[in-house]
Amino acid sequence: MNLTVNSKHRSFPSRILSFGVIAAALVYLAAMAYTTRSYFVDDAYIGFRYVDNFVSGKGFVFNPPDRVEGISNIGWLAFLAPWSFLADPPVVAKIAGIALVGVTVVLTYLIALRLMGDRPDYVFALPIPLLVATHYIYVYFSLTGMETALLCMLLSLIVYFALLDRYKILSALLASFAFLVHPECILIYPLALLIDLRLNIRGWKKHIGPMIVFVGAIIGFTIGRYLYYGSILPNTFYAKPSQIVTVIGRFVGLFNSTNPNIPAPFNGILVVVLLFFGIRSFWKKFRTASAYIGAIVLVGMFFCIYSQPDWSGTGRYFAPYVPIASIPFWAGLIVIHRKLLSNLMSKAGQAKLLLLYASIMVACNLLVALGALGQASVNAYPAFVLTSEPLVKPALWIRDNLPDESIIATKRIGALSYYSQKNVFDCKFGLTNKEVAKLVNKHKRYFSDLYDPALKDIWKKVSPDYILEDLVIVDAAVRASKGKRQRFQIHGIPYRLIKRFPISKTNEWALCEKR
Repeated sequence: MNLTVNSKHRSFPSRILSFGVIAAALVYLAAMAYTTRSYFVDDAYIGFRYVDNFVSGKGFVFNPPDRVEGISNIGWLAFLAPWSFLADPPVVAKIAGIALVGVTVVLTYLIALRLMGDRPDYVFALPIPLLVATHYIYVYFSLTGMETALLCMLLSLIVYFALLDRYKILSALLASFAFLVHPECILIYPLALLIDLRLNIRGWKKHIGPMIVFVGAIIGFTIGRYLYYGSILPNTFYAKPSQIVTVIGRFVGLFNSTNPNIPAPFNGILVVVLLFFGIRSFWKKFRTASAYIGAIVLVGMFFCIYSQPDWSGTGRYFAPYVPIASIPFWAGLIVIHRKLLSNLMSKAGQAKLLLLYASIMVACNLLVALGALGQASVNAYPAFVLTSEPLVKPALWIRDNLPDESIIATKRIGALSYYSQKNVFDCKFGLTNKEVAKLVNKHKRYFSDLYDPALKDIWKKVSPDYILEDLVIVDAAVRASKGKRQRFQIHGIPYRLIKRFPISKTNEWALCEKR
């Protein structure tokens, strides 16, 4: 079924309705931005630490002067860095997130309008801004300091320029920059090229220019990364290993709606079918753009299959792909709907039913947001790490009361490092420590237990001056060493508990110092 139509056929009243819906979407985003104005994901502070050190002249590093690329979103941090000379990185990230989400909502609507089929825009294109703007996982991680907002805008621009056809080189260049924001995005352009050619190499000549630009940019970025950090891949590649058995499990989970990395409504075999029919409906007239849409959705799903479930328990890995995926999802729903009901219901009746579907989906999105931002949820794990508010006060106390040269071992390195301005030893994931990352990769597990024997050599080498961990983890180490809170050992180094910080109703941080 062809969904394309000349935009001149849209009526004036539908344009007024379009502006009204977009305005409603932007007003909702403004309300979300206000509600989450003081919230930042703890992981975002890892990047802010890099930017802060760069602005301070200490280099693009986490623990000066060690050059370790402990982030996988260096493109986002490069985007923030120039503006961070004018304001603190969290402020810059918050403003940028709001602006980028707003631009993405408008871009996805413009894309949907151009892909619009033989139906009024209020049926196909109009629900898109609301479906995107109210998707909680996408919006939350866009507004709380992560790279989600920038990557979404880049992916939307890639598709938008591909629709204009004469900007193929620009789409390829944007795809190369998306690689710096999320490494898996290196697959988008090659995959789109393969889909576009469909193994028919007769059309390869028109892709020579964009291919040269893409490959050249990737090579340039990789050389720059190697020269500065001494590694071709970010350290996070080694710190977040996956095993084939769990990858297979997540692949199966994509079809039976149990993949934890993919949020609703993009999980399940029915959704895969809808996405396929949606992309297929655009293919005839907008082949290149359809290829990019298909590549973006496939890369997002691949990343969610490959990656271990996130500590947050959310589907944030797919969040950057939500806006573009929403377009073929909704188009596929229309196609299936028309096929099943064409002989049972008039077009006007089908349109009303589709709008009812959209209303229900938006209402569900709003309920998810209300539940997630409720007081009970915010004060429980993992929400207090997703907002970071309870983590700031301990970090400021540590800044004011511990020596500047202190090394602190912990698993939550973001807000602590940014606000305390102390060197932090990531003893669980190894995000900013190459040796721990290699151990994680070797043993295929994170080090939740401070007393884990695999950590012994590196722990002795670093010899952390302080430990800041959940009290239950410290107590486990105390029991393992057969000591007491006032005196216990970790890998032969004596520590004692000196202060406790409540960070939720059920969690406490324990600060221990080396004796």
